[in-house]
Amino acid sequence: MRAILHIGIHKTGTTSIQQYLQDHRQTLTAAGISFFRGRHIPQNHVELHTLSIRDDRLTPFKLMMGQPVSKAYRDAVISEINTFKAEAVTDTILFSAEGLSYLRFPDEFRRLRDLIGLDDVSVIAYKRAPAEWLASYAAEMKNIPAPPVIDDQSFAYVEPNTWLIDFDTRLDPFRQEFGDLTIIDYDEVSRRDGGVIPSFLRVLGICHIAGNDIANYRLNARAQARPSPEVETQTGKT
Repeated sequence: MRAILHIGIHKTGTTSIQQYLQDHRQTLTAAGISFFRGRHIPQNHVELHTLSIRDDRLTPFKLMMGQPVSKAYRDAVISEINTFKAEAVTDTILFSAEGLSYLRFPDEFRRLRDLIGLDDVSVIAYKRAPAEWLASYAAEMKNIPAPPVIDDQSFAYVEPNTWLIDFDTRLDPFRQEFGDLTIIDYDEVSRRDGGVIPSFLRVLGICHIAGNDIANYRLNARAQARPSPEVETQTGKT
């Protein structure tokens, strides 16, 4: 069995991709890919980074949870992932979670690998022009609760020297841990295709499933000022 991890990064069309995947689960399965259904948000698998990242590091979702990760929670998520793998009717499974792009340290990537529990793992990431990305991300941060402390290591640190715009440093550990990393230029594919869905399906090797509804999936653009999907629930936003 092979796993595909879509890790964002944030503000690169991730919400659009996730909603498309959510709306086309049966089509994906027919094309040979099973899409995990998250326990918090069906299409945004925040539990992956929650269990992988160090306990002392905050993310928007961990901040929303408001409590440390318990053993019961960890065991439940692991059980859900194992059940998903066992019941999948395809040889390829797919996860999507931009929170994974917050991972930075070797132990975090090892925990992620253990959580997925497969040797064959491919990673897909998008990146965009740093200045434009930072402006979009900073606007997004205004719509979510701020962490108690914002230092230069925080996910909410949006000064020009932030670690968040060093995309190569952020993404290279995924290549080191999993070997197979595909990085897509968000700006280029947006200009060429009018959105990110065609490029994502192309990397998956299932362009043939694309329908006329692709144009409908351009969600959570900066102008909309919507809260991050990291802090959404199945029934609404928090």
